[in-house]
Amino acid sequence: VDKIKKVTGKDDETVDTVEAKAEIKVEKTAVENKQYAVGDTVEYTIKVTNTGNVTLTNVAVEDELTGKTWTIETMAPEAVETLTETYTITEKDLLAGSVKNIATAEADDTTDDGDKKVTDDDDATVETEKAEAKIVVEKTADKTEGAKVGDRTDLNDFGCFFRQNGHGDQTQDHHNSQKQAH
Repeated sequence: VDKIKKVTGKDDETVDTVEAKAEIKVEKTAVENKQYAVGDTVEYTIKVTNTGNVTLTNVAVEDELTGKTWTIETMAPEAVETLTETYTITEKDLLAGSVKNIATAEADDTTDDGDKKVTDDDDATVETEKAEAKIVVEKTADKTEGAKVGDRTDLNDFGCFFRQNGHGDQTQDHHNSQKQAH
């Protein structure tokens, strides 16, 4: 009969783990790439992605130009949220020649015990039409009957009509009742 020996021992095995990383990425784009005029609406897409390997919490997204904010409670690793926002082009934008719109995302860093945050931002710039100012002047006379080419006429009333044809049209009528010889 063979004797069985009991052998006991302790063995420690080390297992490498992946470092926990909280990361976020923001991509902002204008849906249509064109030159915009006053009153045109620009539609923006804001894509927020959890590029880390831990769940993000309290994700706050802000569109700086419009002031719009969104809150996403949790985002698992590789999760994507797509948001949209619109902005209407103003005369001030036209004079500047372009509009730069920034989106920012911030989330709690769940790998840290403190108040650390992970953040990212991205911008989209759209071009506007070239600002142009024009003025049109039209002069009219009330008394035109019986006049022939080369005749001199005394006009008691004449009027001028001014129209600004740039962006933000304005009209102004000016009438002069002084006697004018033509």
